[in-house]
Amino acid sequence: MEIIEYLRVAKRRWWILVLVPVLAAGLTTAFLLLQPTTYSATATINSGALVGNEGSPFSGTQAAQSFVAAFSAAADNPSVKAQVAQATGVSASDQTDGVTSTAVGTSSDVQVAYTDTKGQRAQEVVGQTARKALDLMFSSRAAAATATRDRALQANQDANAAISALATKYKIADPPRAYQTALSQVATLQQQQAQLRASGNAAGAAAMDAPIASAQNSLGQYLPILAEYNNLAATAAATQQDLATAQAQYRQALSIQSAAQGDAVIYVGPAIAASRVTTLVTTVVPVFAAGIFLGIILVVLVEVVSRLRRAAREEREAQAAGEPVPGSRSARRHGVDDGGVGTTGTAGTAAAPDAPVRAGDDDEALTRSSAASYR
Repeated sequence: MEIIEYLRVAKRRWWILVLVPVLAAGLTTAFLLLQPTTYSATATINSGALVGNEGSPFSGTQAAQSFVAAFSAAADNPSVKAQVAQATGVSASDQTDGVTSTAVGTSSDVQVAYTDTKGQRAQEVVGQTARKALDLMFSSRAAAATATRDRALQANQDANAAISALATKYKIADPPRAYQTALSQVATLQQQQAQLRASGNAAGAAAMDAPIASAQNSLGQYLPILAEYNNLAATAAATQQDLATAQAQYRQALSIQSAAQGDAVIYVGPAIAASRVTTLVTTVVPVFAAGIFLGIILVVLVEVVSRLRRAAREEREAQAAGEPVPGSRSARRHGVDDGGVGTTGTAGTAAAPDAPVRAGDDDEALTRSSAASYR
């Protein structure tokens, strides 16, 4: 088809090209206007007190990305959605479809957004999502720090109890001090013996041998007790150090948790109604363009079907009149090409058809033949 032919078809089927896009745009406009007004609300998490500070789990060069990823995961947690649903009445599936968590630029701040037909409910959803997600992030850490501190405290108490049991067993309150006392006693006796020898009192010096031997024997009895005590004391010192570390982490975790629950961390903005004009423009214009394209397709289909039907009708009419239609199968059987030229004739000349035989000619010839035979 030439361009002029396309234009003729478009002129003949203009109502399709106009009706389809206008109808599509009109129905879309009516549908959008019948929809209730929607409101968008956002909650912004100011992460300054939560990221990069002492004791914060989010530190280092990847602190911002880690915090945003952790918050998004917490906001998608089923337990958080269940709590938000209980507080706001918005189902978990609606939260999954509507609640979004995105970073504010390249910072560690996070913005939670939600759209609803009620502005107050949209604000409640973003506010509850922000609070419950932060609580999940830092309360779990505080709970872990509490459990670690409790275990360290119990271990330290067990170590001190073992030392007390040792003192009760041997009736020695402080084995190191008792050992030092016995050692000093031996040294004192040995010094006295040395002084007696120096003064020429050999008998007195010899008399000191028995007390010195007794003191040294007592000193030897302290050695296994002291070894056992030293092991217990080392364990107690280690548990005391672990307890100090656990208590420091516990205090830091509670501090971060308290900061995460503060009102200064979460800011819930006002609910903003969606612009109907913007919605109509961004929706109706593409629908109208799609309607034009669909109208063109329909015009082509209608034109093709119309031509096929017209060709079939012409063939039936020609067959009813006893004339082959050029280009049809009956025409090819009769030797007529598309131009109506017989294929058995000479080029450019139609083949002479046989003389038509009228009804009754055969009977008339038979009658004449019978009469001649009779004569």
